[in-house]
Amino acid sequence: MLQGLKRSLASWHFVGAVLLLFISFSGFAACDWLFIYNWDISYRASSLQQTIGGIFFGGVMLMIPLGAAIPAGINQVDELQTGFIKYEINRSSVSKYTIRQLTISFLAAGSAVGLAFFLHAVLWNILATPCDPRANEYLAIPFSEDCIYYPWQEICYSLPIYIWMTAALFFCGGIWGIISTTAALFTQDKLLAVAIPFCLYFLWHYGLPGVLLGIREFPHPADLYNDALTVAEVWRSIAVYLSILAVCIVFYLYKIKRSIYDEK
Repeated sequence: MLQGLKRSLASWHFVGAVLLLFISFSGFAACDWLFIYNWDISYRASSLQQTIGGIFFGGVMLMIPLGAAIPAGINQVDELQTGFIKYEINRSSVSKYTIRQLTISFLAAGSAVGLAFFLHAVLWNILATPCDPRANEYLAIPFSEDCIYYPWQEICYSLPIYIWMTAALFFCGGIWGIISTTAALFTQDKLLAVAIPFCLYFLWHYGLPGVLLGIREFPHPADLYNDALTVAEVWRSIAVYLSILAVCIVFYLYKIKRSIYDEK
């Protein structure tokens, strides 16, 4: 597993995904920064505002599944096309290969998303004014009082918010990577392996699961790193993502076992 993870993290697919997401994160912030650059420093956006503004207002959340799919789904298609998957299954077992492959996909995709956000946060903490609402109230973001971020702005220049969002993006990115890997196993096509998670995210974003399931307040796919996050929403979102993980594991195992049966 370790060698497979190293190959994924050292691949151009991983590097490309990190660059794509980094540009997406920083694109909104860069435009905003150019607009306010000549303002008095007291009224410029803080490092926290610059870091998370693209997620809340720039539509970057739509790029998360796309960036997560690139290092995960494409790797699965490569193993299918080269026949390496047969070698790995013969050397171990279907269940062990499934655990190995989905774990690598989760870690590679999550690392791509998390690393891009981390680099983005570091950049804007260098360029912009550190977020310290106690020193300057203008720097505070008006989170609602029930939002988990509300008390965190005043702790060590909002460090808990950065840590939470990096972890949440890593987790969500990892799940979207597993979705891409499962799609790749069924389609055996790199383009579809990248496009399917993006399409599913788009449909979820516009409320299709809630309509189909009859749930009025179904969690949004970006709730875990959005600006209105409450404790209740944390648990609902995690439950939905874990349910998606379970479905992907079932479909992945089914497809591999079915392929082996057909070959025999």
